[in-house]
Amino acid sequence: MFKQLLSLYPGAVLASNPPDQLTAGYNWFLSPDQDEWIGIPQKNLSEKELDLLNALFGSFGQPAAIYRGYQEQSWHDFLFAAGKPPASDHAPRRMIQFQFKGESLNKNEMEPALKGFFADDCIVIWLGDRSGLVIEDNKGYIMGEDDFHSLANTLESDFYIKTYFYLGKFLPINEEMSRRVQYEAEFFQTGIKLLTKERIYTFEKVFPALLSASMPENLRRHLTQQILPIFQEEPEMLHTIKVFLENNLNASLTAKKLYIHRNTLQYRIDKFTDKTGISLKDFNGAITVYIACYLYELS
Repeated sequence: MFKQLLSLYPGAVLASNPPDQLTAGYNWFLSPDQDEWIGIPQKNLSEKELDLLNALFGSFGQPAAIYRGYQEQSWHDFLFAAGKPPASDHAPRRMIQFQFKGESLNKNEMEPALKGFFADDCIVIWLGDRSGLVIEDNKGYIMGEDDFHSLANTLESDFYIKTYFYLGKFLPINEEMSRRVQYEAEFFQTGIKLLTKERIYTFEKVFPALLSASMPENLRRHLTQQILPIFQEEPEMLHTIKVFLENNLNASLTAKKLYIHRNTLQYRIDKFTDKTGISLKDFNGAITVYIACYLYELS
């Protein structure tokens, strides 16, 4: 049918892909089998003809909007429906998964606010009314955890919702990408379930909690007897030690984050070492204590 339209409208053009960079001033229509596009010069269409073509094929607005919708659908099909790779540049992409909890969520308002924090060419795919992912490349500024904490705080204050993000890894676009993204989605849901106070999740943050939750009972009991009593006696000790470990044993930074004097921090660390016999400066000791912190929180 499109070939017949070509003969009827001089200047009309066909395209096998969404018309991202084609000449403006055209009305674009998609074939019924969705494998071909036709652009007809607007000046060649009367109002009645435009209404008829819209009824037959639908109207798709401006080329940029067409291309954006096509990209989102292509990525969705690739990641979740065994579709073909949607990008030809093969540059690695990172999936930022998000989930919102709240009663007043409006996707039409939320998406522009979300995109405002990312590069202009980022792609947002909604997987439900309150969840989805942002696809970004590694060609510009890469947002870190602090940036996402700021984003979460902004969205929560503006929309009165709870906001959760999972920061995936940059992955090559190949047949393994879909499976790895689904693994990241599983880690995201595990993180939300186990680490209820967190808002920003990564594999490195979720893994110790997952390891603690799946620990055999005999190891759990032994660790409980060795370390957890001091946390039960002094609840502030848990938070102090965990923040100290998470900040790479940096006393100044830890004291600043805890709003305590450095001497107070050192007193608590020394007291912990005296009572448990474990030095936090020892790598193996630090790992053991860190897992114990998660185990105590989970229990």
